[in-house]
Amino acid sequence: MKDFIDAYSWINMRYLLQGLWITVVVSLASIAGSYVIGTILGIIRYVNIKILSPIVGFIIDVIRNLPLLLIIFFTYFGLPNLGSGQVVCGQPSLR
Repeated sequence: MKDFIDAYSWINMRYLLQGLWITVVVSLASIAGSYVIGTILGIIRYVNIKILSPIVGFIIDVIRNLPLLLIIFFTYFGLPNLGSGQVVCGQPSLR
């Protein structure tokens, strides 16, 4: 129990708040990015462009039918192997 209480000492609180701030920033960026991408794909699908509409429809159907856990696993284990960066200590590097 003492180790648990020591984790929230004033020394570690700075690191915890930095982690919270990074989480909030990444979450807001993800929400904004998904809103923009979803709006663009929705407009393409709604306007019914002959070439793009079936492709966008297929992408939407595939993403909707994949389980979220599979998408998380692919993001965590698959993207570093595709060359999008290394995963260091569970966090992707942006180099």
